[in-house]
Amino acid sequence: MHILFYTSSLGGGGAEKIVQRIANFVMQRGHRVTVCVARGDGSYERKLSEGARLVVLSDGWLDSSTWRLVRSIRPLRNYLSSHQPDVVFGAMNHVSICLLRALNGLECSIPTVISVHNNLRKGLIGNSSWTGNFIYWCMRRSYGKADRIVAISKGVASQLLEMKLARPGQISVIYNLCVNNEVHTAQKAPISDYQVPFERPLLVACGRLHTTRQK
Repeated sequence: MHILFYTSSLGGGGAEKIVQRIANFVMQRGHRVTVCVARGDGSYERKLSEGARLVVLSDGWLDSSTWRLVRSIRPLRNYLSSHQPDVVFGAMNHVSICLLRALNGLECSIPTVISVHNNLRKGLIGNSSWTGNFIYWCMRRSYGKADRIVAISKGVASQLLEMKLARPGQISVIYNLCVNNEVHTAQKAPISDYQVPFERPLLVACGRLHTTRQK
């Protein structure tokens, strides 16, 4: 089976990391994998399994991630039309909107799975900016066309229904991947370079330091 993954880039965030992990997992199961990204040089690209094909859809001087994503719609549409994968998967709301746009009107019918990773009420309805309202409007117009919507929790699944973004039989709840071989490998790595003060209690925090406010 040929499975195509589409995302903004392979780097920077949790949803992108999930795409990289799932792509590697299905590769191990013997499937053919293509990962299409709007922007290349992501930090997770080097962690893709050998044999997975990486396709950068938009490049050049333009530095805006948003415009790179918009510009990737037509190349993605052309790629889908010529290669016709067995299933296509999109991660994150803005990415899924572009994916469904690229699929609209294609002569070939490709089963489509999209995923929702955030609290929709706080991220969209609770967002007073025009971008949040615009994304919500686009989701209302497009998400019903997906064959399956994956919610990362029962709460997100309930929000999809309450906000009329999905039908009951359209949603599957699949929790995020947690522990895999990468975690076990990192566990064995030396930590002497970090000058950890073992003579005192040690508090460990894990997160992504970024200026964007997470919802």
